[in-house]
Amino acid sequence: MPDALPIFEKFFNKEDAFNYYSIFTDNNLHPELEHPSEFFDAIIGHARSNEYYLLRLASEEFPAAKTILEKEVRLRGIPADHYLREFENNELKNILLDESDWSREDIAVAKILLDERSVSINDFEIQNAKTAQKKNIQAQQKISLPLLTLLYIVAPLGSLIPVVAGLIIYNMKDYDRDGEKNYVYSEDQRQHGLALCAIGVFSTLAWYYFLKS
Repeated sequence: MPDALPIFEKFFNKEDAFNYYSIFTDNNLHPELEHPSEFFDAIIGHARSNEYYLLRLASEEFPAAKTILEKEVRLRGIPADHYLREFENNELKNILLDESDWSREDIAVAKILLDERSVSINDFEIQNAKTAQKKNIQAQQKISLPLLTLLYIVAPLGSLIPVVAGLIIYNMKDYDRDGEKNYVYSEDQRQHGLALCAIGVFSTLAWYYFLKS
């Protein structure tokens, strides 16, 4: 089963979701629109919806989609009472340096407002900030200590479970904000995966030859 396309944007408003779906389609992109889904919430005791639309795109279409979205925002114009007009230049720059908490439209608006104010945007600085954010996200992803301990205990017993788990830990990737796949865990955490895999393979072979002899 192929992986789902990375999420380009979440929309809580149906009209906005369908609007950008149409715009991207008209510009020869290939978006997929995932509607809110019903699920049973055991806490509240009845079905509920996740309440948002997911607009998905292939990774290679992200740059074009961002350009098209920014062009659309420029064509519409930014209302005089838009709340981002109250932001100082440094606050607008911070939106571009940390996009994770902002919508695609807000990011486009921040860029356009800085252009209107003749404030230069350092693309190198933005790229460095994105790299630092990716590393920070990886650093926050920790393998459960009880699970890791259990895997290290089981690994010398000749089981393939730690081998499979180790490969998953080492190779697991997920999509980032730019639609690119990055390792979920930091290099330090991924080394546990390699160690578990090596111990598991060595011990499995050792037990095999021991029992065979």
